[in-house]
Amino acid sequence: MAKEEFSYLKYIDPAPAGRRFLTDEEICSLAPEIDLEPTKAGEGGIPILTRDGKKASILGGDRHALIIGATGSMKTRAVLIPTLFSLACHGENMIVSDPKGEIFAKTSGFLKKNGYEVHCLNFRPGTKSSTWNPLDLPFAFLKEGNVDRAIELVTGFAGILCNNLKSDRDPYWHSAAKQLIQGLCFLLMSLADSPNQVTVNNVMACLAAISGEECEKADTFKQLINALPATSFVARYLTGTVNNAKNTARCITSLATTALGPFDGSSIKRLTARTSFSYADFVDPKKKVAFFIVVPDETDTFNGITATFVKEIYEYLIEQASKLPTLTLPRRVNFLLDEFANLPKIDGITSMISAARSRNIRFYLVVQNNAQLEANYGRSLAETIKYNCQNWVFLASREAELLSEVRSVIGGDPEPLASIADLSSLSIRFPRVEAIVLSDRSNPYFARLLDMSRYPGLWAESGPNPNNPLPYPPAYPAAGKGEVVDFDLAQFISDEADDDAGDVLVEFLSLKEQGLIKENYASFKKSSKGEEIAQRRKILKDLDLL
Repeated sequence: MAKEEFSYLKYIDPAPAGRRFLTDEEICSLAPEIDLEPTKAGEGGIPILTRDGKKASILGGDRHALIIGATGSMKTRAVLIPTLFSLACHGENMIVSDPKGEIFAKTSGFLKKNGYEVHCLNFRPGTKSSTWNPLDLPFAFLKEGNVDRAIELVTGFAGILCNNLKSDRDPYWHSAAKQLIQGLCFLLMSLADSPNQVTVNNVMACLAAISGEECEKADTFKQLINALPATSFVARYLTGTVNNAKNTARCITSLATTALGPFDGSSIKRLTARTSFSYADFVDPKKKVAFFIVVPDETDTFNGITATFVKEIYEYLIEQASKLPTLTLPRRVNFLLDEFANLPKIDGITSMISAARSRNIRFYLVVQNNAQLEANYGRSLAETIKYNCQNWVFLASREAELLSEVRSVIGGDPEPLASIADLSSLSIRFPRVEAIVLSDRSNPYFARLLDMSRYPGLWAESGPNPNNPLPYPPAYPAAGKGEVVDFDLAQFISDEADDDAGDVLVEFLSLKEQGLIKENYASFKKSSKGEEIAQRRKILKDLDLL
């Protein structure tokens, strides 16, 4: 008997009842088998059993998946790229975090050839990239009068950026910096005339202008904030800084500046100056969309931007699903999040995962080990995340606690079906990768996952080396970098407060954040309401009552 056959057969227990490993025949009857070629029918998922790369039994349905494997365990080649291939064959939308850029390079050409709109937000220097303004969507919601959703998105954005500043010993500073960023974002969105002015770059410029000592703009800014009604959320977010002692305020603005640091560069400013794609494409039943986020894996500088994008697009999808009669998206959206545990903590991720299933949204979370996940989310939340994923694919690890946990989940009576030694020695016998598959309440399955090179439909040519077939040319985005449009928020406030429009500005902000008006400030100022307020102020000023 061949060595690799023995490695497989030791996991097969002929006993018909009890906890045991499933056979290939049972997997074929339990897991849907799909054709791995572009078609409109069926669904995609993780291929767990395939002999020729043309048909596969998959982990499908609405269950989220957790893929666990140490560095070098072939997570990308044996799980992520084959999964993406199967999703593409059945026309499912996807959002892919791609630290190395490998997934985009090998699959984007195939996706474009098969009718996908391919976007790539690429933070590696010297590369073509789509563009994305993280404040674009909340600004759109605010213009519609949907203040609650705008608040939710800006809160998520500020929270993710500030999570790395968080200290269990003194959470005040993290919270104060977060509120300062929230307040400046809302103020900018309320006063700017166009989406091109509502950028993180302009938030940073305002932060710099109001943080200088003996700065007239800072004094005028403080007066404006204190003139707002006590119920104003802009005032609530900003008074904690502008009315604080100078040293305290300086510390808060310094932390906020640090949190916004990833956006402080000429290239990143252009990448985040505007949005080059349409959010609506993700909910258009006639369109297939694949969005890649390529972030350098040698640094964690841009990980917060990836996490922000995931949070924002998820909130948009949930909002759109709630407007449909079925309360679910017409085409499934899959989040394939490689190195998920390396992303900054996404607040509310457990609720996101729980709510996603009924909206036709599915998560594939890829992690290296337990320790990474727990360091980011804490033990309790990490456990909740893991067990909200009904499908697990375990490839390889030397982490003792994780091995014990997987052995426990596999089960067995009276003896475990797999020992820790078995689990720590799952091997790679190219082109097959050994893995343990755990799906909901089913018995476990010992899988031999097929390497991406053995899926013929994915590649343009077999090439001279069968282990490295030639992909279709990458579908680099045509969009250039966005033009940076400056909006000097601090100067704008100073100018308006110096003339008779000061009360108009206060009244406008009060009405805007209540969702009572959708027009911009320039239009409001010229309206009968704005002119009435300005005239009233002028009369009081002439009577020396101001």
